[in-house]
Amino acid sequence: MATINEFLPFADQSTANLIPYAEWVNAAKRLTGFVSGIAKSNEMNRVFAQGAQAGYAIAKFIERTLSEDVYVSDGERLADQFYRAIVQMSYRATPIGCILTFPVHVEIDGYVATNNGGNLSQTTYDQLYAVYGTKFNTSSTLANQFGIPDMAHRVFEAAATLEEIGCYVAAGLPNSLGSLPWISAQRPIPPTWGKAILDGARVTPPKAVSRRIRQVRCTILK
Repeated sequence: MATINEFLPFADQSTANLIPYAEWVNAAKRLTGFVSGIAKSNEMNRVFAQGAQAGYAIAKFIERTLSEDVYVSDGERLADQFYRAIVQMSYRATPIGCILTFPVHVEIDGYVATNNGGNLSQTTYDQLYAVYGTKFNTSSTLANQFGIPDMAHRVFEAAATLEEIGCYVAAGLPNSLGSLPWISAQRPIPPTWGKAILDGARVTPPKAVSRRIRQVRCTILK
């Protein structure tokens, strides 16, 4: 069903009776406003057209973004629609579920500040739930809740496949083989290497203790 937009352009044709911009920008009336005397129609049309085109552009933005009717007579509704349209448009720049990182604690309207995961209401955060689903649920997640990622002491890593997105990787690094010229009979393997396996001049170091979380992209909680 087509939406209704009561805000319409005014004098937007090339033949419209408007004072030329080059004259209007330097006109004293533009700064002082109309006083006593006769106001010329092309000057008045320029004033009306400016406001009408600006109002039409805002109303069209609301109509296209929210797919709602836009009425001239309801100022409060219009202000609410304008706010919601801006919020909705912001989701296109930072989609729901995107994660932002900061070096300090910050609170942003519409975002959930957390590092340690947790559970959220499926109804209160229904749009985020639609993105995350139950992927990050834990044993503490209730039936009417859903889990969010636990990012404490983890780093992001690009996933190689779609199945790896959002998956946690166990602690450890791949085996690394390389020559160690300082290893000899007189200089034993340092004890900090633990049970490193010496094979000639090649050493397989033990697994590290870092943890990683795989993501295709940093994907914020809203």
